[in-house]
Amino acid sequence: MSAEATRTLKQAFLDAYGHFADKRIKNIDRGSSFIVDDRGPQDVGADGKLYPWFCQILAEVIDQNTVRITMRGNVPQGALVARWFEAHGAEEASSAFSSTSGRESKTNSPLSRIRFDQS
Repeated sequence: MSAEATRTLKQAFLDAYGHFADKRIKNIDRGSSFIVDDRGPQDVGADGKLYPWFCQILAEVIDQNTVRITMRGNVPQGALVARWFEAHGAEEASSAFSSTSGRESKTNSPLSRIRFDQS
């Protein structure tokens, strides 16, 4: 496991999403979680919290080859979602799931080379 390769993957997430999930973290070696859903101002109520029907999606860089994807909140249900879960080795657990399925994308982007391992 190469620390430099892990930093490269984290930097790709920082470039794509702008910051770590905890915006206070500035040191790339200390952060690993990123908010990767498409939330915007329309998804937040007057109390500053996400609406209860919103599905939160987080990505956690485990190492250079592994990113844990977690969905929580109002995780969608249905046949298409079930097929996606199955195809990616995802496990559902009380309105959240993590996926790490061993499948890799074949493009050159660091974000597209993420391998999912069963967790």
